[in-house]
Amino acid sequence: MPNIVRASAIGHLMLFGIGVDIVHLPRIAAIVKRHASHKFARRILSAKELEQWSCLQGADDPKQVRFLAVRWAVKEAVYKALYPTIKPTWKELTFLGLSPSGEKPTVSFVSPTQDVNQKIGPIHVSVSHDSDYAVAYVAVEQFCEDDLSLETQTTGLERGSANRLC
Repeated sequence: MPNIVRASAIGHLMLFGIGVDIVHLPRIAAIVKRHASHKFARRILSAKELEQWSCLQGADDPKQVRFLAVRWAVKEAVYKALYPTIKPTWKELTFLGLSPSGEKPTVSFVSPTQDVNQKIGPIHVSVSHDSDYAVAYVAVEQFCEDDLSLETQTTGLERGSANRLC
């Protein structure tokens, strides 16, 4: 009788979606001038981001405009990566830039729906800004399980025979 191998369920991460967005900084500057900058900031920033933004000096400061533009681009890119399965709001997303310890930028997504929080894995982000533009590229992973409850002979597992449960 051949030996039987039973593999147990193994979790992994899988690509959920990608998104990209580019923002023209003068457009954000015009929005800030038309509306009170703090109103615009309160509309698109999470509580943590709003606190960081408040520490920047001067309402017309180019640093504030760039700060808002980068977050706009990041959040639009995340939305594109998650849509149509998940539709996050502006304030559910927080851009966590390069940390003092050198960790790569990421995005925190906290949904009021628990099953969404358990489904979405890391959100990777790359941001660049130069002169009048800010661009963000996002890759979102999801948590999955492999149903590897297959029975095969010890001659080897058949590739691709696991059922993906995502």
